Amino acid sequence: MAYRVLFVSILTTALMFMASCSSSDEPAVVFPPLTLPSPPTPIFSGDCADTPTLEAWLQTIQFQQRDFSTLMDELRSQSEQALYLSIEQLALLHIRISEEPAPDCGADLHQAVLGIMDAVVQELQTYVNADSGNLDEIIENGQLAFNGLLPQQAELLNRLETQYQN
Repeated sequence: MAYRVLFVSILTTALMFMASCSSSDEPAVVFPPLTLPSPPTPIFSGDCADTPTLEAWLQTIQFQQRDFSTLMDELRSQSEQALYLSIEQLALLHIRISEEPAPDCGADLHQAVLGIMDAVVQELQTYVNADSGNLDEIIENGQLAFNGLLPQQAELLNRLETQYQN
């Protein structure tokens, strides 16, 4: 009986020791500073009177902007590691749109979209590197800025529709 009590005591002590070791705080993972490439100078080329040129550019910029907005929204629920990767993806989308030639009538909208993306990416980079800023605020400001471009986008879509009708 004494051996059984001793065995249970040793077993209990060993289990408590293992449980305390496994629940100890692990050291935080330290990520290197996030450095992102600068986007290239935007390309302005093409005539909006050429319907296929206007259509191709509008489709590209709308899809890329939608992808940027969706990815930006997903940042709220991501781990720190996933956040780093997503911010890198946002920077690549920014670069991709910079490389897309914008026709003459889309130059202002193109510059505005790139300006918003640049601001968002820079603020997110500061957020993860300096742990400063408010992630929700960065995302919200970016989305509001994109929403402010909807009238310009609608105007260009109407122009495209008119060109197809003529």
